[in-house]
Amino acid sequence: MPVVSFYAWDLKRLTGIGVDEAVELLRYRVKGEVESVEEGLIRMEVTHDRPDHFSVEGIARTLKGLKRVETGMPRCGVVDSGITTYVDTIEERPYSFMAVVYDVDVDAAAIEQMIQLQEKLSQTFGRDRRTIAIGFYDLDRLRPPLYYRRVSRDFRYRPIGEGREMDVGEVLDNTEKGQRYGRHIRRDRPPAIFDGEGNILTVVPVLGSEHNKVREDTRNVLIDVTGTDRRLVLNVLNVLAFNLLERSKSRRLGTVNMRYEAGDVTSPVLTYRELEVDAAQVSRHLGVDVSEERLADLLSMARYDYSKGRVLVPPYRFLVLHPVDVIEDVAIVLGYEGLPREFPQQFGVGKRNDVELATNLLRRAFVAMGFQEVANYVLTSREIIEELIMWRRPLIRVVNPVSERYAYVRDHIYPQLLVVASRNMPVAELRIFEVGDVAHGYAVERIAAFLLCRDKVTLTDGIVATNTLLGYLGLKPVYEHFEIGGLIPERTAAIYIGGRRVGFVGEVMPEVLLGVGLDVPTVIGEISVDGLIGAD
Repeated sequence: MPVVSFYAWDLKRLTGIGVDEAVELLRYRVKGEVESVEEGLIRMEVTHDRPDHFSVEGIARTLKGLKRVETGMPRCGVVDSGITTYVDTIEERPYSFMAVVYDVDVDAAAIEQMIQLQEKLSQTFGRDRRTIAIGFYDLDRLRPPLYYRRVSRDFRYRPIGEGREMDVGEVLDNTEKGQRYGRHIRRDRPPAIFDGEGNILTVVPVLGSEHNKVREDTRNVLIDVTGTDRRLVLNVLNVLAFNLLERSKSRRLGTVNMRYEAGDVTSPVLTYRELEVDAAQVSRHLGVDVSEERLADLLSMARYDYSKGRVLVPPYRFLVLHPVDVIEDVAIVLGYEGLPREFPQQFGVGKRNDVELATNLLRRAFVAMGFQEVANYVLTSREIIEELIMWRRPLIRVVNPVSERYAYVRDHIYPQLLVVASRNMPVAELRIFEVGDVAHGYAVERIAAFLLCRDKVTLTDGIVATNTLLGYLGLKPVYEHFEIGGLIPERTAAIYIGGRRVGFVGEVMPEVLLGVGLDVPTVIGEISVDGLIGAD
């Protein structure tokens, strides 16, 4: 979980709550764990489902609700900033959205928190700036309109932290951030944001400009978020805007007209999700009697609006997706220590599940054979599990995914292993495996998948690896012809144990290898762990 730090005096300034009382609330009424309070600096581990807690402003907003300093939905005045941003087509990072927060009280502590919020969001939700990048700018130093477009490598500007002007190419090639983040974009013509006078605000997602960075005399802040996923970019922008509004004297939020080729979008997009939650539902889940009046009060303290069984979720809480998420917040406000505790009604003796025992045996066998274990998410994208291996089929899609990268439940592991292999070549030989779950309809199945990648590797090598692997379990497989998406039909075999098909092994099609960026022969295999249980 991310660890954030902030000054106790800054938290008191934002909330008016005494330091000792605030720390007590952080320990017992805020999701996460206080790691230390030393010399006025609080270090706290926060959870990924509360990105608004990645800086002190969001934590302060939560504490103000708990102490009834401010309750209910955070309010702000939304005004038109009058700024238009022209968005060109940037294939590797197509989305750009902006917002303005006016009358911000900025000092050194505020700037530290802005940087921390920017970095934590970029690392966690942005996959280290691969999917999103964030920028803060002094609005009064800019000249609208703004432009999101490509820039040549010989364009010169002064990057943040540098004492001189540099070519964009020099920034990409010679600075630490350029080398680290430049791989996410086209290095020959990277994307950048300009103002109306041709000044660079930032080279996306690498380095901003010294000219328009936020300083202690900044009063109006422009926020930009660029990325690969529209919904994620908009959600992250809402977190940034609402956290910065906690330092705004006027609580004014300015919209920006984002002019895409397909049409205009007013940014930010403030989505207020509505969920059905009533007192009976809360009482049933928590095991305590909660009246409608009490529920309304508790939800108000948790910074929701509530009326007649309907909860209005603020835009910065984009991970509140289900009534249970709201009920969890009610439990936190109530205090877990106040909830009833009961012993189980039945007594039983636990034992290791057969599938888990087989899983551990297979893991040890793979390692003994010289394979390295990898771990992928059960959720993935259609691009990986379908388009990559050129095999269209019915897939299970998440109804409300946070990102399209995690919108589908995998039904096979080998497409993800191909992606892992493409990111770890060239090496003389790659031997990787994963043992994990897949879904077929409503059934969940444990699969052991492996990949061999080296020059002149063939189906024979895959069969030898399968024989060795199953030999550790005392099983002797039989092979028959088999066809499956992404594998060469004439070089693929089904694996049978005791007359039952438990998996397959085969050579990957050349066109699939080219599509993923592999230029050496590759063999993959998958074996059902569930299918091995009880096999002779």
